[in-house]
Amino acid sequence: MGALRTIRSKGPLLVIVIGLALFAFLVGDAWNAIQPHRQNMHAGEVNGESLSIMDYQVMVQEEEEFEKMNNGGRSLSEEQLAQLRDRVWSLFVAEQLLSAETEKVGLAVSDEELQYVIEQGTDPLLSGFQVAVNPQTGRFDKDLLNKFLVDYTTNRNSLPAAYAQQLDVIYKQWKNIEKQLTFNLLYSKYVAMLSAAMMSNPVEAADNFNGTVNQYDALFAAVPYTSIADSLVSVSDSDLKALYDKYKDQRYKQPYEGRDIKYIEVRVVASQKDKDDLMAEMDKAAAEMAGMTDGYDAYLRGLSTTTPYVDMLRAENAFPADVKSRLETAEVNKVVGPYFNASDNTYNVFKLLDRKNETDSVLIRRVVVGAETETRTLALCDSLYDAVKGGSKLADIARDYGQSPDSMWLTSTQLAYGVVDAENAKYFTEIYSAKAGDLLKTKVGNLYVITDVMSKKGTKEKYKVAVLKRTVDFSEDTYNSEYNKFSSFIASNSTLEDLEKNAESNGYRLLESKNVLSNAHNVGGIRGSREALKWAFSAKPGDISQIYDCGDNDRMLVVAVTAEYEPGYVPMNNVRDMLMSEVLKDKKSEKIIADLKAKNITSFDGYKSLDNVISDTLKHITFSAPASVMRIGAQEPVLSGAAVKAGLNVPTAPIKGNAAVYVLDVYNQSKGGGEFDLQSEMDKASFMYGRYAGSFYADLMDRAEIKDTRYLFY
Repeated sequence: MGALRTIRSKGPLLVIVIGLALFAFLVGDAWNAIQPHRQNMHAGEVNGESLSIMDYQVMVQEEEEFEKMNNGGRSLSEEQLAQLRDRVWSLFVAEQLLSAETEKVGLAVSDEELQYVIEQGTDPLLSGFQVAVNPQTGRFDKDLLNKFLVDYTTNRNSLPAAYAQQLDVIYKQWKNIEKQLTFNLLYSKYVAMLSAAMMSNPVEAADNFNGTVNQYDALFAAVPYTSIADSLVSVSDSDLKALYDKYKDQRYKQPYEGRDIKYIEVRVVASQKDKDDLMAEMDKAAAEMAGMTDGYDAYLRGLSTTTPYVDMLRAENAFPADVKSRLETAEVNKVVGPYFNASDNTYNVFKLLDRKNETDSVLIRRVVVGAETETRTLALCDSLYDAVKGGSKLADIARDYGQSPDSMWLTSTQLAYGVVDAENAKYFTEIYSAKAGDLLKTKVGNLYVITDVMSKKGTKEKYKVAVLKRTVDFSEDTYNSEYNKFSSFIASNSTLEDLEKNAESNGYRLLESKNVLSNAHNVGGIRGSREALKWAFSAKPGDISQIYDCGDNDRMLVVAVTAEYEPGYVPMNNVRDMLMSEVLKDKKSEKIIADLKAKNITSFDGYKSLDNVISDTLKHITFSAPASVMRIGAQEPVLSGAAVKAGLNVPTAPIKGNAAVYVLDVYNQSKGGGEFDLQSEMDKASFMYGRYAGSFYADLMDRAEIKDTRYLFY
């Protein structure tokens, strides 16, 4: 029993072993990335507080190990790793900004406050610490946490080095969770303090109430900006510059370096010869599979099928859609194909080995048995098996060995997904072949499993199929041919001017990306182009890169830098179109208002009768919500305020809106339902203040001096 408990207690740690074994390799790769930039060893800084690249890398490595541990030991993709790096950096920035503010006012989180959160056990962060999650409830258990911490403190130094390292990783994860919990508590305290500083009052409460219940009905006459041609107004560069300067602090701040780039992406695809060669291989495989009676697993692996062979009957959903659609008409022991499937770009051959109606769901209870050696494992299994045969409850044995005593339904749907290895396929086949009430003893790997087959229900058509699925891919010769062609083009067009002049005539597209920021992760959304992006931020305008392999090694990329920007503001030329649109609107509104005033119109009917005027009715206008003008297709907050200020049956002066110039004629004022409740209105205002307080972080970011130089290393 002790041996099984040991296996179970260490089980969650085993997924870390590979990560730890690769740690030195990963750190070596990180050092290789860091070396070229030894003169600047900072990942970045916040208000003068720097983070060294080595400290940052350690933080990233720890987070990566945590993610892998929580995902069954699976490695992170390039995209996931990029997101993780951003998350680590964002947390560092947030901690620096918040700590600076809370220190000014003396806010802190005490050990007692942190312990209270842990005792409550409801914070979502706690459920991510798998060692302290109760397997029976699926929830965080503070007793399991305390047991781990005590075991770590008292036993860590007496454990073998490998186990000690595993425990260190888990302990670091816990300390990281504590750190995040503390940060969240401090953040909540700061927001609560700001919220309390903004107090509602009776006058404000009454104004807010009136803004929601006082309603106005009005006629409107509108001259849309679209009714005036752009050519009728003059926009100068000074107009654009004035608007840019007016709003640049609010709209156009840019804390990162930027580059304008042009690039050529070449995607390598299979040639006709590649397709013909693969088809010949599939024809040969179809003939060989027709004569086979066993050995499909090794045979298909040798031919690099993308659909691994599973030696058991499975539901049709276990197979690719193109195979599934052909199963009903396929004959047992007959080969189907070769055929091309366009949806996944593959050639396919499959052989239906068996088809039968079989039980759909089986209710089982099981205990996994393991000991120090195979001989002891078998002896223990025989002993437990005989005990159950003699009347002992398998649920009690499971509970004694720290395993779940619960029964579980094993369904065809569950077994239709993922790869099932040969030994597990044999185990599942044995379960489905057994009768209700059978007690099974099965060797699976180095362990034994005692299974009580409790009940069976339902039937489903199932299939055993050997599938050879091969992606239609380019050959090395095809790739080399494309590379040589592209390389020759780049060599003979060594300047940006040459690329711009000759790319299209040589069958290449020269694409452009404006103001690519140093916190981006790729070029033009192309996977695996991080190295090309990194090059762009070490290059100067006019430089042209080498050829980079990107994507799934099926793309080639060349980048040219056309402009560079220091951190500060988005270049005006990059937002010129937006500025032009806004200035045109301003100029048109000025012209329309001037023209209307020059006509000296005194009645609303006079406005309605003008050319290019759209008129209609707006009902139930309130101060608290922007007026929606359906005829114009725009939200117009300014009309909500204008309706409140206007007198009844008196046309307003022309009003500049988002999409038109308006004249309102309010003809009715009324009150909506609801009685004024002072406390309720003050509570609503306080709630809104809480939301406003929560936006303080954006203000801190806007005022902070942040330098993100991670792009030098990644």
